Amino acid sequence: MFALRLYLPVMDVRAPSPFRDPRTRAVAAVAALVAGFGTWWLTAPPGALGLQPDSFAYLSGGWFLAHGEGLRVPLQSWASADTTRLWVWEPPGFSAAIAGGVRTGLSAIDATRVVQALSAAVTAFFAAGTAALLPGAVGGTAAAVLASLLLLCSPFFWELHIQALSEPLFLAFFALWAYRSVRTRDGDWRLATVLAALPVVRWIGLGIIPATAWNAWRGRTTLRVVLPAVFVVVLWLLFLPAALAGRAQHLHWIGENLAHMPRDLAITLIHVAVPVRIPARSFFGVVAWLLVALLWWRVLRVDPDGTRWRFTRLAIGAAGLALILIPTALLLDASVRFDEQRHVVPGLLLAMVGIAGAIALAWQRTGEWMRRTFIACAVVWSGAGMYATAELARDVRRAPLFLAGPQWRDAEVVRWVRAPGSGSSAHSLYTNQPWALWFHAHRVARIVCADAVDRTLHTGCPVESVDPVALRETLARRDGYLVDVTVPWPGVLSVEPLAQRAGLVLVARFPDGSVWRAP
Repeated sequence: MFALRLYLPVMDVRAPSPFRDPRTRAVAAVAALVAGFGTWWLTAPPGALGLQPDSFAYLSGGWFLAHGEGLRVPLQSWASADTTRLWVWEPPGFSAAIAGGVRTGLSAIDATRVVQALSAAVTAFFAAGTAALLPGAVGGTAAAVLASLLLLCSPFFWELHIQALSEPLFLAFFALWAYRSVRTRDGDWRLATVLAALPVVRWIGLGIIPATAWNAWRGRTTLRVVLPAVFVVVLWLLFLPAALAGRAQHLHWIGENLAHMPRDLAITLIHVAVPVRIPARSFFGVVAWLLVALLWWRVLRVDPDGTRWRFTRLAIGAAGLALILIPTALLLDASVRFDEQRHVVPGLLLAMVGIAGAIALAWQRTGEWMRRTFIACAVVWSGAGMYATAELARDVRRAPLFLAGPQWRDAEVVRWVRAPGSGSSAHSLYTNQPWALWFHAHRVARIVCADAVDRTLHTGCPVESVDPVALRETLARRDGYLVDVTVPWPGVLSVEPLAQRAGLVLVARFPDGSVWRAP
C-alpha cells in the first residue's frame, strides 16, 4: 500500500505563473538584466574576475574537457611523467559549463565570465518570481520589487559573482529549485531536472534531495521527482573515495573549524544584516535579525490565505542545506572557514525572498505602524547595501581579487615566460606557483613546492621533501626550467634555496622571481 501511495498520480496544486503579470515580468526582467550586465562589467579586463587556486582547477578542468582530454587539472608533481591528473575532488558541473563556452571559441576566463553573468541573471529573475508567489493572489509584484531590491543591493551577491568559483552556478539552480518548489505542491520533470543538477555543481546540493522528498511527502505527492537526483548522486558517489583521498591532507583542520564555527557563523550573519562598518555593528545585526523573526511571526502565525506552506518549503530547503553543509564542508573541504559568506549565500537568498514575501503579506495583515516599520527597515538596509556594493565595485576595479591582481599579471618573471622570444616555450616548466603561470602565461607547469597555506590545492610537498639531486637530474633529462615565483602572497615559498642546493644554473633573475636550469 505504501508503494502504491507513492506512485499513484495525484492532483497537482499549481499556482499560475507569476510572470503572466506584465508588471512582475518586467520587474524580474530588469533585475536579471542588472544582475547579468553588472556581473559582466565588474569582471571585465584587466583582471577583475577573482582568481584563486580553486579557480585554477575549475577553469583548467573546463579547458581540458572542451579539448577532449577529460576532466583534468595541470597540477602534477615535478617527478611525474604526466603534466596533468584526473580531477575528481569537486563535482564537474561548473567545469562542464565553462567547457561549453570554451567550445564556442572563448578563452577559459571569458567563458567563466559568461557563466557567472548568466548565473546572476537567472538567480535574480527567479528570486523575483519566487517572491511574487509567496503572498498568494495579492501583492506579488510588490514582493518581486522588494526581493530584487534586497538582492541587487547586497554586496555579498556581487562579491560572489565576481569570483571564478562554482557558487554562482549553484545559486542559479537553487533559485530555480525554490521557484518550482513554491509554485506547485506536486513535483514535475522540471523540478526533477533541477534537483539532479544541484549536487553535480556543488556537494551541498545533496541536502536539497531529502528536503524535496519531505516536501513531496508532506504534499502527498509521488517521490518520483527525487529519483533522478538519487540516481545522479549514486553515480557520482562512486568518485567519493577518490575525492576524500584527495582531501585527506585537510582533515587536521576539522577540529579548528568546529571550534570556530559558532563565532564564524555569527560574524557572517552580522555582516549580512549590517553590510557597512558602523559602531556597535554586532548590536544592530542582532536587532535586524530579531526584526526579521518578528516579521515572519506576525505574518505567518495566522494563515487565512493559505500561503504558509510556501514559506515552509523554503524553510525546509534552508534546513536541508544547513544539515548537509557542515558534514560535507568538514569532510570534503575541511580547510574552509565558515566566516566566508559564499557558503551561506543559498540560505541568505531564501531569507531575502522570504522577507520580501512576508513584507508584502504584512501590508495586508498588520497595522499601519508595523507596515511602516518593516518598509523603513528594508529601505535603510538597501541604502546601506548600495553603499557597500559601490565600495566593493570601486575596490575590485582598482585592485582585482587574489591571483587576478596586477602583481601577478604584470610580474616580470611571468612576462618572461609569456614572451615568445624568451625561449621558454621550448622547455618544460617546473614552478612553485603553477596557477600563476597557467592564468597569466598560458603555460602548464609541474609543481615543485606547494603554497604552505593554500588549503584546497595543497599537495603536501614542502621544500624539505624535494630531493635536490633528483630534481637536477629530472630537469636535465627533460630539458626543463625551474621558475621561482616570489610575488608577495601569504605562505608562498621560494624554491631558490632548493635550486642552489641542487646546483642549478641561473637563467634570469627578476624582482619577483627567477629562472633556473640544470648545468
